[in-house]
Amino acid sequence: MAIKITGPIGQGGAGGAVTSVNGATGAVNLYADNATLNLAGDGIVVNGAGATSTLDVDSGTTAGKIVKLDGSARLPAVDGSQLTNLPSAPVTSVNGATGAVNLYADDATLNLAGDGIVVSGTGATSTLDVDSGTTANKIVKLDGSARLPAVDGSQLTNLPSAPVTSVNGATGAVNLYADDATLNLAGDGIVVSGTGATSTLDVDSGTTANKIVKLDGSARLPAVDGSQLTNLPSAPVTSVNGATGAVNIYADDTTLNIDGTGLVLSGTGATSTLNADVGTGANQLVQLDGSSRLPAVDGSQLTNLPSAPVTSVNGATGAVNIYADDTTLNIDGTGLVLSGTGATSTLNADVGTGANQIVQLDGSSRLPAVDGSQLTNLPSAPVTSVNGATGAVNIYADDTTLNIDGTGLVLSGTGATSTLNADVGTGANQLVQLDASSRLPAVDGSQLTNLPSAPVTSVNGATGAVNLYADDATLNLAGDGIVVSGTGATSTLDVDSGTTANKIVKLDGSARLPAVDGSQLTNLPSSGLQDVVDDTTPQLGGPLDVNGQAIVSASAGNIAITPDTTGSIVLDGLSWPQADGSADQVLKTNGAGQLSFVDQSGGGSRPTVTTDTSGTNSTISDPSASTIEDVYLVSNGSSAVTITLPTVTGNSGYKVQVKRLGTANVTVSPASGTIDGAASKTINAQYGALTCCTDGTNWFII
Repeated sequence: MAIKITGPIGQGGAGGAVTSVNGATGAVNLYADNATLNLAGDGIVVNGAGATSTLDVDSGTTAGKIVKLDGSARLPAVDGSQLTNLPSAPVTSVNGATGAVNLYADDATLNLAGDGIVVSGTGATSTLDVDSGTTANKIVKLDGSARLPAVDGSQLTNLPSAPVTSVNGATGAVNLYADDATLNLAGDGIVVSGTGATSTLDVDSGTTANKIVKLDGSARLPAVDGSQLTNLPSAPVTSVNGATGAVNIYADDTTLNIDGTGLVLSGTGATSTLNADVGTGANQLVQLDGSSRLPAVDGSQLTNLPSAPVTSVNGATGAVNIYADDTTLNIDGTGLVLSGTGATSTLNADVGTGANQIVQLDGSSRLPAVDGSQLTNLPSAPVTSVNGATGAVNIYADDTTLNIDGTGLVLSGTGATSTLNADVGTGANQLVQLDASSRLPAVDGSQLTNLPSAPVTSVNGATGAVNLYADDATLNLAGDGIVVSGTGATSTLDVDSGTTANKIVKLDGSARLPAVDGSQLTNLPSSGLQDVVDDTTPQLGGPLDVNGQAIVSASAGNIAITPDTTGSIVLDGLSWPQADGSADQVLKTNGAGQLSFVDQSGGGSRPTVTTDTSGTNSTISDPSASTIEDVYLVSNGSSAVTITLPTVTGNSGYKVQVKRLGTANVTVSPASGTIDGAASKTINAQYGALTCCTDGTNWFII
């Protein structure tokens, strides 16, 4: 808002009617932001400055603001909890919730996650997903290449048979490495380095007989006898200045004779250099200095130099310095004054407000206080009166001549403290102001339209307290492969799993595919196995011949042998019990190959435990007549050792357990007889053990 004051005003205040406006004199401009007007009251703010300043209603949706309808004539998003007489919403609750209700997949009242269905994420980003994976009870999902993932398929039927039955004569989990003798990879010029998984094939390089020659790190042949090489290029140099062999030529070499006129040698040998003989003495070369100038040197014999353009300055010769105070310059004329002397002297304008001085504008670009009575053509004073008042006029918000308290505005106070305020309240014709919590106050809102307070009018056609569950027919959630189980609040969405037509295949409790016809599967691993280890459900087509090898485990893992249901473990004709016995019971044979747990008949004692840390071959001492069992721990570190069992004669029924603690193999050999018909047995795995019992003639593994 700007108050525009027009009309002529008397010059100098002698005959004019107005001498000041709100205490200001001169060419006065009053705008909305003028502090003396004090126009910004409650609900009114001043925006901008000077001639562009305006009075605006302080609208917004925060505390103390005036509510303004948006561009669509709607109330903005604002807390309306205190409004009364609003039209009622047709839906009062959704699954028991009221207010602005949002239903998402993770809402517990929907109970959407059933068998094979899981909820991922929360709130608006939550989704219903099939619970896929390869563990127990998961749904099997094809991978990105439309293949079944790595999953137990032992119950699948009609699969194509594996095309590989053995690898180089070996069966089972076969690993082939460079050092495998059956591969026979090391030929002429090729050697095998390392063993097992770390073995490699290397070129047999070197500089001795029958070796392959390998270039060194600089791509050069190594030091090797080359006397039989032919067609080598002839040496281009046979001598250097008469010298032969490993010749080094330096600047000071007298055979070079390179230090002629104007050149000098410095240093000796490898550090000698050839330099120009520079300086300002007789017969020396002249070198420009660091500023590209000739040094101080006699130039009297130079010819054709340009003549000097200046011979004197104001009558002075030599090294002449001219400063502002030099009297020969005579530069301090009218309006100019000299300050200082010599090199610090300056020529300045003679400014001031005295006679004959130059008038200089002050720091605010204004003329200083100076007699202006002789100025002509000055503009006349623009203000002669303010709203009819003359003299020292003060204009305030309550000035009746302003007439600014229109509709929705009220005046408060008087004079200099009077303000213009928005007429806020909840009565008739008042402006609505948000409370301190940015909410609309308690006010009749019955005539409001398009309110956001009732965003839901019905849910799938239902009104009132609506509960939506998985079995709600309007949701139509049960699609292909999805079924609804239960009713109402306990109903769930489940994957329609099974092994019959059109069912979804679900892994069983052991994370295996169930027994299902897999004859139409394609792209099974190379129509069989790329590696024996890839078969996760192997079945033998005949007896397993270990071919002199051992059954071992990696990383100190157990070796589990589990017969199906009522089956028993039969080792070398001995049938083992199907369940563990009671504490302190022992194994007993019936003489017909059946072992069972029985109570000890007495005379038993705890076995003696011996730890062998020697790391060398050892023999277990013969037991005493009362000893029925010994435990022998072999802490052999990385040394392979042989442990010899006690003599068998007179020791029928004696049992010994040998356990390997080190990382190298432990071979167990009998002093006489055999072990399970073999001359020895090897414990191949760290922490592996061998338990033997003798019948007085041979040893048997139990």
